[in-house]
Amino acid sequence: MTLTGISFVLFFFIAFNIYYLVPVKKQWYVLLAASLCFYGLISIKMLFILLLVSIISYLAAIFHKKKFLFWCLFLLTLFPLVLFKYAAFFSDSLNIVFSLIKINMRIPQLNFLLPLMPVGISFWTFISLSYCIDVQQNDTHLEKNFLKHLLYISFFGYITSGPIVKHNEVANQLYIGYKFEISSAISGLKRIAFGYFKKLCIADAIGSVITPDIALTNTGITVFISLILFSLQLYFDFSGYTDIVIGCSKMLGIKLPENFNAPYFSKSITEFWRRWHITLGEWFKSYLFYPFLRTKFIQKISDLLDWNKYLKKTIPTCIALFVFWFTVGLWHGASFGFIFYGLFHGSFMIFSTIIKPLVKDFYKKLPFLKNNPLWSLFQIIRTYILVCLGYSFFWTGGFPKGITIIRNLFISENSYYSIPLNLGKLILPVLFSIIILGYEQLRYVKPESDKLIKDFYNKCPKFIKYIVYSLIILCISALIIRERDYASFIYYKF
Repeated sequence: MTLTGISFVLFFFIAFNIYYLVPVKKQWYVLLAASLCFYGLISIKMLFILLLVSIISYLAAIFHKKKFLFWCLFLLTLFPLVLFKYAAFFSDSLNIVFSLIKINMRIPQLNFLLPLMPVGISFWTFISLSYCIDVQQNDTHLEKNFLKHLLYISFFGYITSGPIVKHNEVANQLYIGYKFEISSAISGLKRIAFGYFKKLCIADAIGSVITPDIALTNTGITVFISLILFSLQLYFDFSGYTDIVIGCSKMLGIKLPENFNAPYFSKSITEFWRRWHITLGEWFKSYLFYPFLRTKFIQKISDLLDWNKYLKKTIPTCIALFVFWFTVGLWHGASFGFIFYGLFHGSFMIFSTIIKPLVKDFYKKLPFLKNNPLWSLFQIIRTYILVCLGYSFFWTGGFPKGITIIRNLFISENSYYSIPLNLGKLILPVLFSIIILGYEQLRYVKPESDKLIKDFYNKCPKFIKYIVYSLIILCISALIIRERDYASFIYYKF
């Protein structure tokens, strides 16, 4: 089942109605049944793996005071992710190493596991792991009711592609139940419609025109435009998904955390990751970056550098950033391309950490630049170009292919300005992209502007509202109902 298919629309319609027909205290049972049904319709085999991980993480939390048993169960919770997503990559990598150092040994290829990888396994595994750690560290309460724990892990609002939620963010919301409120239903419907519009009218429209092969087989301006178009496709695909699930959850009275905040207007790579896939960044900071900085290994390095304050702080931070971004890259995919994608972003953060004192001195000497709009524009464009360059590796998932795209960007073969793209099909999606990106940045810079826009819209004549809603619903309905191969969400494969 895909969120862009008519099957999901029917599924949610039925689940929504049953949810509000049963007594409030029993609503969480409906959510659990709907979530298991949703994932089971994707794949029954995958559902069994989800149930297994839920049982193991439940037991890990139950035995959180027994250290050895807890960590054994914790690693078992992680095992299916490692097996299905990374075993083939690790076996192939070891075989490469063995051949390089001339060891006559071969590990069997495990590529047959990749097609069996459950949808969203990286997301719901991380949700399971965060719960185990939070219980052990007394950051959330222990859930003794297994069915409630299972609902937290499997809720259809975030199981396939996030947001990656912590237990104390949503647990109570999932269980307490709600009375129907027309305002929440309308607000949720608007958010759902906005998400479908992003996905179907922008992301899929762009995706029908561009492919990695275009960037791999062309040069110059074609590659540059392709990377920009992919950046739009990826953002509207993922943020469209997020809008849909946040809207569906809101209709059920459940508030999920936001995952995006106008990321393409960031002034630095650091800021970009505070505004892009927010819940993933928060997860890695909470459960990897800060704990790693507190390890004995890092503390020993810090103690060895007591003689220099700058090095004492900078070197441990840079080591932690390297581990952080290596893992972020690996989380996205089991390939050197994704690892390099993570390290590509990490290198800029490490560099900014190293030159932090110089940057402070720079702004002390030129304080007028801090609020200068032209300087801010330069920073935004610079960051966006770097992000697009990083997408060379994300888009293809392979290191050599990513290097080829970057190489093609800076060379000229045949006509540098030849653009073998169907630009006619891109006019409306790109126009919609610019309008939405501008609106989201305006809302980020001036939160009160959102209210002003809504007030302006509310004052519009009814027939204008009717036309706007009718056109949006017509476009979305036509795309959902029309028989075609639905483009799945890009982050489903993670």
